[in-house]
Amino acid sequence: MGKGQRARETRALVKNENTQVKKPVKKSEKKWVTPLVSVLVIVFLVGALVLTVLSDNGVILRSKTVLETENYKVTGTMMKYAAMSTYNNMVNQWGQEIAQYLQFDNMKDSARTALEQYLVYAEAARAAGVTLDEDDYKTIDENLAAIEEAAKANGYSKKAYTAMLFGKGVNEKDMRDFFELALLSSKYETQIHDETTDAVTEEEINAYYKENLDTLAVADVIKYTETLKIDVDLSSEEKEAKKAEFLAKFDAMGAAASEDEFKAALVAYLTEKAVDDEAAASPETQAENAYTTLSKSQVSLAEAADWLFEIADEAHVRAAGDVKVFTDDSDVETDSEETESSEDATEVTYTVEVYFVVKAPYPNDALSKSTGHILIAFDSYETKEEAKAKADEVYAEYLAGEQTKDAFEALADKYTDDSGVFYDNITEGQMVEPFETWVFDEARAYGDTGIVETEYGYHIMFFTGEATWLATSRSTIVSEKTGDIFEEYKEAYPVTANESAYKSVKG
Repeated sequence: MGKGQRARETRALVKNENTQVKKPVKKSEKKWVTPLVSVLVIVFLVGALVLTVLSDNGVILRSKTVLETENYKVTGTMMKYAAMSTYNNMVNQWGQEIAQYLQFDNMKDSARTALEQYLVYAEAARAAGVTLDEDDYKTIDENLAAIEEAAKANGYSKKAYTAMLFGKGVNEKDMRDFFELALLSSKYETQIHDETTDAVTEEEINAYYKENLDTLAVADVIKYTETLKIDVDLSSEEKEAKKAEFLAKFDAMGAAASEDEFKAALVAYLTEKAVDDEAAASPETQAENAYTTLSKSQVSLAEAADWLFEIADEAHVRAAGDVKVFTDDSDVETDSEETESSEDATEVTYTVEVYFVVKAPYPNDALSKSTGHILIAFDSYETKEEAKAKADEVYAEYLAGEQTKDAFEALADKYTDDSGVFYDNITEGQMVEPFETWVFDEARAYGDTGIVETEYGYHIMFFTGEATWLATSRSTIVSEKTGDIFEEYKEAYPVTANESAYKSVKG
């Protein structure tokens, strides 16, 4: 405010008798204001800068405990690392195009579930006296070294590469703390799983099979399916007449007293039908292709599934030579691609399915696709030839020994470059192609061995597949038992969560 302005305001105040003239502020009384404002601004800027630095370095987030048990905890930066690792694994598995659909909070929730389990098993391990050993710490060091090597290979500093993959603030200590917790948990969980598996008895397996005949049994049958399309506008009498005429074609099959009689009746039907379908395979070929092995879930008609796998007194009722014809007219076709309204229906589809039992339901003895491997990784050797020589050496050591699963596992403990040795119930697409091709070879039998080359190195293989019903029974029993054990651990070692700290973990 200028002096002229202050003078005018003073005169205005004097005109009013009831108004006291404000005393001008002396310059000496204002001197502290500007320096104070400057100091506050500087303090604010410095504080903001410090907070930014602390945030970027993870100091604030690291100081927050998100989850904890009596002896272990998960900090905010550990949670951030776990969530981003989950995200990276999803991208690696499904491709970069999936990234746009992944929400950090969902990844964080998945990581939280895993970390809660880690904490519980870590406490149980501590109570059991299980600790990390020299080899475990070596594994952790190798994992951290791999991250540093990847950073160099991609032209980043370790800090920048870690921040890019796992977010600002995550450092080597956070990753090491995470690895130690995860590895201790995994070590004890594996011990519990192995001990539980070894303790499963033959009586338990047989009892489980009897209780689950519907899912563990298969039957060998000759199955033939045919459909008849009937104009929806026909009268009920006309429809029934057409159905009866069509069904009569299967009388000979339904009356067959032996497999040969059934095949003959099927070939006769297919021969008659071939007159109208010249493109079809020969009747004999079609009859041979009708032979199949089915589980209950693979039988489309519920009535047929119940008949084929009927159980009485804990045993299957069906016997070889049983035959039955089933009908189903529940399907409706329409003349419109946009609607399936009954008002637009032009035809009713009438289906006939015939089953001849060649072999009564029995335990599914197809081998599960399970295997063990010892990885001799290319990354561990100067040349591919050196890796192959090592693989040959280890394989020769196995062949010179007892050649048992235990002997193979002992060698794996000494030589493998992979964190896992045995993989159970492998599904197609789960492993790299050469590995999977070897496992899924139809001639594969328990105890088969060999060396397979993949992009990762040489795999010394040991096939551990066993009858599906047996593998399923055992694995389910073990899963149920270990699940019960974990629930006991959860009660004994409760996890405390800080929801405020959890929400502060951002991607």
